Amino acid sequence: MEISNSTAIHENTYDEWLSLACECVLEDGNIIGNTKELLFTTSIINYPKHRYSLNFERKHNIYALLAETLWVLVGKRDIGWLSHYLPRASDFSDNGLNWRAGYGGRLRHATGCEESGVVHSIDQLQFIYNTLSKDPNTRQAVITIWDPVKDVNAMGKTKDIPCNNWLHFIHRNGYLYLHVSIRSNDLIWGDMINQFEWSMLLDIMAGSLGMKIGSLVTHRTSLHIYDRHFDRAQKIRNCNYKLARSDNPTEPSFEHSPLHVLLDDLNVIYEIADIVNNKDQFPYSYDKDLSKKISSFNDNIKIRPKLNSTFGWILTKTKDDHFNNNMKNLLNTFEYPESLIMNLQGLVNDAE
Repeated sequence: MEISNSTAIHENTYDEWLSLACECVLEDGNIIGNTKELLFTTSIINYPKHRYSLNFERKHNIYALLAETLWVLVGKRDIGWLSHYLPRASDFSDNGLNWRAGYGGRLRHATGCEESGVVHSIDQLQFIYNTLSKDPNTRQAVITIWDPVKDVNAMGKTKDIPCNNWLHFIHRNGYLYLHVSIRSNDLIWGDMINQFEWSMLLDIMAGSLGMKIGSLVTHRTSLHIYDRHFDRAQKIRNCNYKLARSDNPTEPSFEHSPLHVLLDDLNVIYEIADIVNNKDQFPYSYDKDLSKKISSFNDNIKIRPKLNSTFGWILTKTKDDHFNNNMKNLLNTFEYPESLIMNLQGLVNDAE
């Protein structure tokens, strides 16, 4: 039987891809259950650094995007922390405590068993960094998210089967490229965070390795829009948005430092947010623990201002308004991507 649709979309920015993808799915998609679907859709984003959507019909929340990306990069899967920034996180949890197949755990704490029976835990991000540092032209810098042992037996019993399954980093001629394979992709709700977090990972990895940012290539077996989002997708398709541009779209956004140093910086930001958001639960250790972490953050932001000021913006969206205002005053003294601030000022008020 001949496949009725297969699409490749080559664009410069995420916004250009989003608009055209909505058009393709709405016009050419097949009705499958309560969705319109395109099979075997590939996007090639030339400048993945332009990851912030300025399409006002999408109304995304930059805090949620930054928080979930940081949460994944530091290797977490509990939803208590994430729910402060993404209230509907519990909708995808089986037990109200974590995401069974959270990408953070799969990336940073992958487990596997050798033929001898020895079980190992592997930090796949550090593996990518080490592998490309040793041989920049390797074809073996691969991350696996799908876990047959954990996922096959869980099918039909869980809300959380990983949609993103495989990542491949490859370096050629000074550029680091990332190829992502996704089995199932909700264009309106799932695609933006996936493109945001993987483009951010590509950006950080390229910077840590001293490489330029190449294309982000994503292959989706099923790209679909749910019927509840048809009208919204049409509005996104028709929206006249203003594209954010950069003079250096292939230059990494962040500092050239070993990967573990950058990830340690992100972990400090995660821990500060955790302390502030849970201060009512642990009031006796609040001041002492927070003081230590703030000291580390202040040191980090002076050495690596781009990374820490960008992700540090989640610290202006905690449960403590006084803390938030102090953090805004601090962050305003540092430089950060113009397009990020455009989103903070223009989109976050109406975001969902």
